[in-house]
Amino acid sequence: MKRVLLGLVYLFSACLAQGGGEALYKQGAAVYKSDPKAAFGLFVQAAEAGNPSAMTGAGHCCETGIGTKVDYAKAIEWYEKAVAHNSLKACEGLARIYASCDDPEFHDGEKAVKYASVIARKKPRDADAQILLAHAYLRDMQVDLAVKTITHAMRYTGSGDRSRELNAMAKKYKSGEPVPAEATDAWILRAADANVFWAVTKLAHMASDPGGSMYNPQLALKMCQKGIEAGKFEMYVRKGSVYLEMGELDEAYSCYEFAVKKKVPHGRRDSPELYLRHYLKESSANVFQQAEKKWKGYTIKGSPRTSKASEPSSNRAMLVKCTEWCMDAQCSDCYYSAVEDIKVDPNLKEACFLYKIADKKGHVEARARRAKIEQSINVYKHLLENSEGLDDHSLAKALIVEARKYMRNDVVPKNLDRAVEIYEKAYGLEAAPSTAYSLALIYKKREQTDLAITWLERAHASGLRGATKYLIRLYACSADPDVWNGDKAVEYATVLVEENSTDHVAHSLLACAQARSGQFIAAIKSMKKAQELLRASQPKNNSLKKRYEQQYHLFNHGEPWPPKKD
Repeated sequence: MKRVLLGLVYLFSACLAQGGGEALYKQGAAVYKSDPKAAFGLFVQAAEAGNPSAMTGAGHCCETGIGTKVDYAKAIEWYEKAVAHNSLKACEGLARIYASCDDPEFHDGEKAVKYASVIARKKPRDADAQILLAHAYLRDMQVDLAVKTITHAMRYTGSGDRSRELNAMAKKYKSGEPVPAEATDAWILRAADANVFWAVTKLAHMASDPGGSMYNPQLALKMCQKGIEAGKFEMYVRKGSVYLEMGELDEAYSCYEFAVKKKVPHGRRDSPELYLRHYLKESSANVFQQAEKKWKGYTIKGSPRTSKASEPSSNRAMLVKCTEWCMDAQCSDCYYSAVEDIKVDPNLKEACFLYKIADKKGHVEARARRAKIEQSINVYKHLLENSEGLDDHSLAKALIVEARKYMRNDVVPKNLDRAVEIYEKAYGLEAAPSTAYSLALIYKKREQTDLAITWLERAHASGLRGATKYLIRLYACSADPDVWNGDKAVEYATVLVEENSTDHVAHSLLACAQARSGQFIAAIKSMKKAQELLRASQPKNNSLKKRYEQQYHLFNHGEPWPPKKD
């Protein structure tokens, strides 16, 4: 009898707790948009009381950083508790984290497929569910299944921007590029071993970088050969650069020659023809001379070779007989029209390459010149290794200077991966909003919108209004429907207008946000205000005036901005 009474008391207490948990969850859901921090606290209380919806809500907050800091370990913990109560949303959250969160240490292809498969089975005609499963297959290195699944998802998207986006995504999938394109070194090694071409290319790049932690020329050559055997002839150029670094000029020449024969697409500056015709067969003195010109900011600009029969008139640029540059059998019949010593911006990337060739050919001064340039490339590593005596602010500021170098293509070779790495180290020392904004711009340039938004949110939370405006544009006007979030756009745009009520751009952004959330009457009112302020501040700005008129017209007809493409 005593046991029965204790059981009834326990059951009654559990029911009370569950009822209390439901009430707390509803309170949290009610304030989620207006006060996310308070909502997260209420979700946690309700989750601890056993409410499955609150467990999912707490997990979502930890996953996205809404109301708390991003904590994937905690998100997984809450989601797993909710999954034990058969929560599909929590199952979806686990699949997202394991397949495509922005911290590769949490990626787990096998678990991603396990949870994403549940969602796909429950929602077989839902494009988003199929896309999530495709991401999971990619993370699990099942490239064929990923391509098949993303193709299946296209059936449920119709035509338009979403369909074009999935077509572009399918092309990336065929190379095995995961979403996002972030992975641990261990994953890349395993994927390359499984012949995932994206990983093969990535590993070839990492193993051929003399300044990288995974520098291994033999591994780089192996990966290049694996790509070539798969029909990716652009790997001949990478293989040639590895041989060049090793000093094996004949092998390098052979690789570049194959690249030319296979008609490998190339850019103007790093063309195989350029390496093949102008440098590898030149004398060390000539190569060194060209490197000096690149380093000092001079170059030789020339026009295409012309035959002797069509020799240009004397008032054209100076005519030089093409004896060293041309590889044709009838070299004496060719001319090269050139103007020497044209002042341009220094290009240390090309200078370093030329010094490298001159060094391998035995030029005594080339090695010192090359070392000086490579020191500038590795300044950030020396900064980290010799940071004693520098406070966090000073070190972060110095690292940002180095990160910016990798955004261009002059001081050091352009390398967005390296820029991200250095910016993140700087942000870890000092969480400056401008650093977060710079990271967001890089990720947006690389079409990694989710990561771009994560960093924009951090910059916005620190008060950087440039990031706020960018977020509003993404949430309200993005070409990608998955990014749209009218409620958030309105929230941020309202803050923007309150802070600067005379800024016509702020009112225009608020109008776009209101239209995206379906508040067209409010959007028309905000747009009118934007037009009034524009007339008062910039009466001659006809292009902006025209755009505001287009926006007003669309909102008046119940359509958001930008207009639909035909």
